[in-house]
This record gives sequence, C-alpha cells and structure tokens, in this order.
Amino acid sequence: MGGFFKGWRRKAGCVTLVMTLAFMGGLIRSLSITEEVNFASSPYSIEVIRSQDGHIIWVSHSDLASPYVPRFPQWFSGEFHELHTFFVDPEIAWRTRSWLFAAGSLGQWTIFWVIPYWLIVLPLTLLSAYLLLVKPQVAKPQKTVEPDGA
Repeated sequence: MGGFFKGWRRKAGCVTLVMTLAFMGGLIRSLSITEEVNFASSPYSIEVIRSQDGHIIWVSHSDLASPYVPRFPQWFSGEFHELHTFFVDPEIAWRTRSWLFAAGSLGQWTIFWVIPYWLIVLPLTLLSAYLLLVKPQVAKPQKTVEPDGA
C-alpha cells in the first residue's frame, strides 16, 4: 500500500479528493442552512461570503462616505431562506446571468457573484479521479555505454 502514494500525482489526488468532499459537504449543508461570513477588506469595503441553496454568493460593499472597521470577521448561521426570489429581484442589475454563474450589482452592493457548488465539485472530482486512477509512468533505465578498453 505504501507504494501507491509514491510520487506527487497520488498525493495531489488525495488532496483534491478531500477538497471535493469539503465542497460537497458545503453543498448538502447549504440546502437546509444558510451560512454567512462578513469581513472588512479595507476601511471602506465589506466582503460577504454566503452559502445558500446550493450556491456560493460573494458580495462586496464599498462606501467611501462612512468607514467601517470591524475588529474581526463575523459568522452567521441560520434557517434556510429561498434564494429563487434573489434571482428574480427586479432591482438587481445583472451583468451576467446564466446556468453556470451570475454576476451583478444592487445599489451600493457593487459586486456580487453567484456560483453553484456543482461548478466547483465536478471539476475537482474529475481531477482527483484522474490523479488517483491514472497509472504513474515507470522510468525506463537508460542503457549505459561502456567504452572499449583498447
């Protein structure tokens, strides 16, 4: 079994598999619970990362008029609320909106991205399967040519 983890491919495959499982856990949890992390990226900017309804939502809010400096990041967890109303809100100015991801703005909430978990989980699954299942190449020994002793 120790020979299985020889080389960088199998080790990287295990790391990507663990990342895949973590994102899959986030996907399953987001279907029943909404979680959110808020932190300040500058004195005038607040970043919000939310996990909800099978999506990761990243929002950036900038207000140069009133500085906001929290001492440390804040985390919230609560009951699930429908995200579908978020997608059909007429006040949101969507720059891009497709089945892959969405990007838009709402008033002072200048930037936000909506990315489905499966868009992260599927490529990580395929990458980890490739790294774990493809047989490593065996180095062929090179023939050494010995000089004639003439």
